[in-house]
Amino acid sequence: VSQQKLTYIAGVETLDTVEAYTAKADGRRIPVPAGNILTQDGSPGMPGIYFRDLKQRTIIFSDVGVGDTLVMTNRRDIAWKELFSEFSHSLPFPRSAGLTSVNITVEAPASVSLRVKATGNGGAETVDEQAGLRRHTIAITPAPYAPDEAGAVSVLDRDPVVSMSTYTSFEELGSIYGRNALPKARVTPDIAALA
Repeated sequence: VSQQKLTYIAGVETLDTVEAYTAKADGRRIPVPAGNILTQDGSPGMPGIYFRDLKQRTIIFSDVGVGDTLVMTNRRDIAWKELFSEFSHSLPFPRSAGLTSVNITVEAPASVSLRVKATGNGGAETVDEQAGLRRHTIAITPAPYAPDEAGAVSVLDRDPVVSMSTYTSFEELGSIYGRNALPKARVTPDIAALA
């Protein structure tokens, strides 16, 4: 548990660890030293082009014992429009992660039609708008820890998830994905000759 891992896609996202510390049962805070925050390739050796930019951030907490709480604050900026005309992202919070509380702030210009929704039990959301910026604040109190069951349905169907999207429907998402992906699936003369 003392090593927490987060992933992000370099070139599309940035992930900054703003603060991380071990909150001891006696009230002390043990900060995570900068040398204990490591970033490396998220999937070395995997052939998929998408995975080449996947990075993994490992945060190694110090002096962790029974009754302590691991606290971390991360900031993720996503520049999705550089790749697609719309945006979609989900953050699942499985019971197997052993979380006691989660607080998320999603900010976007008010001019962007961004839909944000927390699903699953234990979530509460507030929305405010100031100076052209819409802020969604979501607090999640997950259910007690439980290990993943073999063959269980997706975490997206059983545990808290924060979803955000500018798409109006799954059909729109599929149509835009297809417009970008299907041309790359066409058989080229070289592939036809090889076949």
